[in-house]
Amino acid sequence: MGSICSASGAQHPCASGTAISGTFNSFGRGATFSLVDDKHPYALAGVFLSIPSDVPPVVGNVNVHPDGQPRDRYGRLPVHVFQNQRWIQGELLARGQAVVFNPSGSAECIALLYQTEGKARTKNVGVWKDGDLLLQATELDRLSKMLGRFVVVEGRVVSVGDRSKMLYLNFGKNWAQDFTVAVVKKGANAFNGNIGRLKRLSNKWIQVRGYLEERQGPLIRLVDEKQIKLLP
Repeated sequence: MGSICSASGAQHPCASGTAISGTFNSFGRGATFSLVDDKHPYALAGVFLSIPSDVPPVVGNVNVHPDGQPRDRYGRLPVHVFQNQRWIQGELLARGQAVVFNPSGSAECIALLYQTEGKARTKNVGVWKDGDLLLQATELDRLSKMLGRFVVVEGRVVSVGDRSKMLYLNFGKNWAQDFTVAVVKKGANAFNGNIGRLKRLSNKWIQVRGYLEERQGPLIRLVDEKQIKLLP
């Protein structure tokens, strides 16, 4: 993979923290894997695996680098995986087999994740070639067919609805039909970011990533600032 990789992750921007070395076991559902003789599960950090059946084969010894986040609700530790000259996240993104989702770590690491994904999108490979993953907020028929799936949606925020407990980014004038982004302001699953920034998004073009729900029209729940990106 050239410049996006380095030997065993050394000096790589996504190789922060103390490396855990071991022998790789195969991927399971949701990009879960384990190391031989290690009972703790791991997960690929910073990406959503969109084509699980096509994960590049990983056999033998690897170094995994925690991204600084705690284990998720399934007990998996998010890590970046390196094997010799291979950065597994980089391979998946470059082939269009994964997309960036909830990246963490250094700014250089996050930028590299998006840069690698961007190249795959420009080359129109993998999920970017199929066109199923990237949707426009105005494509209601296509959105309705993707309910329950991870998607990337782009569009212009028509208005912002600010309520006592919720904030809504509306992408159309018909709130009961058009695409909406819902943000919980307080309590469980509250947005982990800058609410003030969201209030200023009216008439802005944005990209949002997450699982598509049906709530009087297609909806994505925004829980983390890394799910949203301002477009030029």
